Amino acid sequence: MNDDVSKNIQGWREEHRARWWRWRGLSSSDKNEFKGVWVLPNQKSSEEIAQAFDSIQHMYVDNIFLEVFFNGETIYKSDVAKEYGLPEQNSQYVDFDVLGEWLKIAQLYDKNIY
Repeated sequence: MNDDVSKNIQGWREEHRARWWRWRGLSSSDKNEFKGVWVLPNQKSSEEIAQAFDSIQHMYVDNIFLEVFFNGETIYKSDVAKEYGLPEQNSQYVDFDVLGEWLKIAQLYDKNIY
């Protein structure tokens, strides 16, 4: 597929998505509303987190509720969990600071993380 066609398809998708959210009553112009989305962070790299933010950007939300404790484990190193005999951190996040990356990329997209 040539680049012009690809760009046209991408532009159509973005416009269609924006129209759908406006139809649902969720537009970026409603500054007095608190709009957010709950996210389970299953990303393994900064690039995957940036892709998640690209998707969230089209939802017209400013607030992201990041699930930091699930399945009895945290996504960050927790001394408190360790004291109670729980795993110090979810094993899938040991080699990657997923919370730190979400916080860093949220600043670039002007989003709040809770």
